[in-house]
Amino acid sequence: MSRPRCTNNGFTLIELLVVIAIIAILAAILFPVFARAKESARLTKCMAHIKQAGQAVLAYAGDWNDTLPSCAVPGYSLPPAGQCVGGDTPHVASQISNLPPKRLRPTYPYCGRSVYMWQCPSEPKLKQRSTDTESYKDFDFWGNSYPMNTEFAWDNPTWLYTLSGTYGNSMSDLKLGRNLSTIRRPTRLIMLGERGIHQYFVKGVKAAGCPDFRNHDQSACRVPVCYVDCHVRYVLITGNHVVKVNGVNQNTYGLFDEGWAFAESGWYPGHPEWGAPGSF
Repeated sequence: MSRPRCTNNGFTLIELLVVIAIIAILAAILFPVFARAKESARLTKCMAHIKQAGQAVLAYAGDWNDTLPSCAVPGYSLPPAGQCVGGDTPHVASQISNLPPKRLRPTYPYCGRSVYMWQCPSEPKLKQRSTDTESYKDFDFWGNSYPMNTEFAWDNPTWLYTLSGTYGNSMSDLKLGRNLSTIRRPTRLIMLGERGIHQYFVKGVKAAGCPDFRNHDQSACRVPVCYVDCHVRYVLITGNHVVKVNGVNQNTYGLFDEGWAFAESGWYPGHPEWGAPGSF
């Protein structure tokens, strides 16, 4: 009598290893794609937040004779600057006495029921100052992920940022913010954005850039910004370099580049070469 033949329908070890290898390869290919897609969604949300914040700033200006917020709140110590235009009361206990609560920030009445339009969903934790022992997100530390362009605090020129990255005199020197009618290029002048807009002044541009300010793109200092006319773009912030304007080489001093500017020429007494030229 013949015995029935046994059949084995399972995987061999080689087949199992091949399947595992294929799955690993597919995961290695797809995981970065999923991560980029997730970050792209966060960037879209962030840009929507920035547009809302810009609209709040313009709503403030509409009620104050077209005068923009002055980037700081009198009665509170430096350097709150653009961080205190809008946002929340700081979540970090050590900052609550130094930074104004949300109800005292100029745009608070124009933010509806939420101040979370001032929060970037992608910002990392970092040490805000060299003396810090802990790392915090901007929104936790300042109550704001989107500082305003400090070049708008204009009535006393010493308040403006200097090229060494220092502030002006004291809070008592702070005057009114810039009037919208004094801005020649509202479609190119950055009103507010992520903290990368200050990278040149705060830390300088190094060969590798400033990783502390990279929320969405770890390879370069690309920043979502809102312009004075309230349109939003994702731009590359650069430091001082030479560009040709009307056939003449000109230093940008980190104040303007293709498609964007922080300041316009004529804003700095004694320095007509600083800022974007009128033909920009």
